[in-house]
Amino acid sequence: MAMEIYWISGSPYAWSVLLTLELKKLDYTSRLLVESEGQLKTPEFLALNPRGLVPVMRDGDVVLPESLAFLAYIEAKAPDPPMFGQSATQTGRIWEFMLACHNYLISPVDRIVGPSLESHIYGGVDENADGMRQAAKIVKPELDHLEAALAGRDWLVGPELTAVDMVVFPFILLFKRAVAHKSVAPLDLGFGPISEQYPAIGAWKERIAGLDGFEKTYPPHWREAA
Repeated sequence: MAMEIYWISGSPYAWSVLLTLELKKLDYTSRLLVESEGQLKTPEFLALNPRGLVPVMRDGDVVLPESLAFLAYIEAKAPDPPMFGQSATQTGRIWEFMLACHNYLISPVDRIVGPSLESHIYGGVDENADGMRQAAKIVKPELDHLEAALAGRDWLVGPELTAVDMVVFPFILLFKRAVAHKSVAPLDLGFGPISEQYPAIGAWKERIAGLDGFEKTYPPHWREAA
């Protein structure tokens, strides 16, 4: 029986998992849920993850509700192509970048994404302007670090695409979408078109967008809004 992945459109955590499944060419059953219809709060879903969050993976009797745990599980089950490095140094660097993303990038990105793309939950840009400006000051050095890491190379760690590219990429796309929103322009957060301001990141994004299976993972509601 194929693995099942429960996800919602636009979840960067779920997107990293879907990209990895496609890269490893694994069979899986997609369970796309709609949060606005209460599908994350049904008894059936809460039995899988009492927190009511995605992604959730079910593989037979194994259920994992955390994306990094899911990526590690996939790697152990299907180690080709390797996503967590082929040397101790590569493995360490991959985890360094992934943890830096989770510890330093995600929170300030969320503080910008929420008011711009999910104002019905977080309130609009006007009432969150100060927090968004502070968040932008935190995001900028993190993007500078990623740009430096990608200068002269295709992937963040080593000569091949790895798990860290899959983890970081969705948050960069989400941030790009948020700062480009018309409601954010009056704040002058200091970000222009990401691919122009950060050309190495821009080229890296295009490489990932060209991967086999990428189109299957692209958030459906983003496509509909385009």
